[in-house]
Amino acid sequence: MSGKGEPDVVAHDDELFARVAAILDKARGNVVRAVNSNMVLAYWLIGREIVETIQEGEERAAYGGQVLSDLSKRLQAQYGGGFSVPKSSTISTAFSHLLGARGDLVPSRDQISRPPSS
Repeated sequence: MSGKGEPDVVAHDDELFARVAAILDKARGNVVRAVNSNMVLAYWLIGREIVETIQEGEERAAYGGQVLSDLSKRLQAQYGGGFSVPKSSTISTAFSHLLGARGDLVPSRDQISRPPSS
């Protein structure tokens, strides 16, 4: 197209591009927030498992260090970095502190594994 029609087409294309880019930017932001929320929940549940299962709810079990070390090695082998003993210990410590502050926020195992009721 030439003459008078071209500026309108360019402006229209710019507006279309801007709207599509805004949709994509919002979607990407939503994905990041969803992933972050799910990782917070995952770490919360991991902390709960460490505290309740490995440490049996006590502040420190005598065998906890070895169990935590073994768990860490297996997680790193399957999922890569990010599951060192210090990281796992930090997760369980954070869970314990948060549990003390707001124990009612912790979903039970049944609530997590049970499908939602319709």
